Amino acid sequence: MLKGMNACLQAQGISKMQPKDDAPIPYSVAGHRALLAQCCATSACPFNMVSDPDYLKEVQMLRPGTAAHSPNTISRDLNQIYLDMSIHVKNYFKSLNRGLYHPP
Repeated sequence: MLKGMNACLQAQGISKMQPKDDAPIPYSVAGHRALLAQCCATSACPFNMVSDPDYLKEVQMLRPGTAAHSPNTISRDLNQIYLDMSIHVKNYFKSLNRGLYHPP
């Protein structure tokens, strides 16, 4: 997922994210949405957590003026990430099987 996020950030002219780095991460709407989708996927958080009043206060505290994202947006983003990554996974396994298996 980090590789996809970096490609997206690079397309927007934003420097790449580095894993486990203490440097601050520059804000971008796409990066924020990707982080929310990752949080929902890895922590089994419900999509409507992004409309929780306390979460929205936290976002405003950390970065005033940040627009809220809807649960539908995060759900669509996660679905698109799944669809895009499933192509890569399929191609990866195809490349492993190339030459080893010939379907009838």
